[in-house]
Amino acid sequence: MTRVTERDSNIEALRLLSMFLIMAVHANYGAIGVPTPEEACQTPLTAFTRILIEQICVVAVNVFVMISGWFGIRATLKGMANILFQTCFYSVAVTAIWLIATGESISLSVAFECLYPGDCYWFIPAYLILYVLSKPLNAFVTSATAKELLTFCLCYFTLELLYGMFSNSGGFSRGYSALSFIGLYVFARYLRLHGGFLTGFRPTVYFLSFLVVSLLCSALIFICQCLGFQTSLGLIFYLSPNVIFCAACLLVGFTRLNFRNRTVNRLAASCLAIYLIHEHPLARPYYHSLVRYLYDTFHGPLCLPVIGTCLAVLGLFCLLTDRIRLAAWNTICSTIKRGQNHTETGQLPPDKSK
Repeated sequence: MTRVTERDSNIEALRLLSMFLIMAVHANYGAIGVPTPEEACQTPLTAFTRILIEQICVVAVNVFVMISGWFGIRATLKGMANILFQTCFYSVAVTAIWLIATGESISLSVAFECLYPGDCYWFIPAYLILYVLSKPLNAFVTSATAKELLTFCLCYFTLELLYGMFSNSGGFSRGYSALSFIGLYVFARYLRLHGGFLTGFRPTVYFLSFLVVSLLCSALIFICQCLGFQTSLGLIFYLSPNVIFCAACLLVGFTRLNFRNRTVNRLAASCLAIYLIHEHPLARPYYHSLVRYLYDTFHGPLCLPVIGTCLAVLGLFCLLTDRIRLAAWNTICSTIKRGQNHTETGQLPPDKSK
């Protein structure tokens, strides 16, 4: 299989959308909190809107992983180093900026949490494990028949449902784990290679299916809230069948679109920066405080567009700021490459001090 030189902008746009949805999840239930049964009865429209937003946005992580499965990860040491470099870069940068801006000190335990690569970001180690396992997973997908892959997916998600959603055992961690990512990765590969008629409809079919299922699940949760049960029924877990189904609909729907845009592609290359910055343990409290302030200040129809605009501006700021990290990474790669070239030719690199 030849490497694609220009990325599909429709999928890169989906990456950006997924990261925005992750910001929205952390702003909605993460910052404002889960609607209580009292809120559902007293302010039903507001409570239902927040439930619906959470249901729509919770698919983001699954979509992000399934994009990797759709195209297939081509694991390299450089690719792994790039992920680790991004993580370390923002772990150190955000910590340093916080220390300078506040003039305060942090304990050793907080410093370890902030600076140890990926310790404060559950997604990073989970994705790195998937990254390392991608080669054997690709080999399995290539050698297996369509029936074998379908059987694998059905059995895998059945076990995940039994042991991950209902009892939270078996290492699935409600979908916050590399084990859950493996199932999503193989499922996306199956859809890409053997999806057949499942992936042949118009984009509107998938987007409408996504919205209908999200609405039905939100209505069910809302009814439970009104009856006095503060529960999501597991419908917002990453490994919930409805969340996986909606993620697949969003992914396949975007693959049915077709456009090229260099700006979208360039911005999408930096999308991980949004997660690494706003979820940094020293930045997270400020992010939550900002969202709560906007939620308490703006009421009614203004609340949603104001918070949405603020999240979009913050996300764009993170994307543009990542140009610094990209320049540093490119410099490191160029330096290493020049060193390798001089080593192969038996020449020493030029002494610039002369």
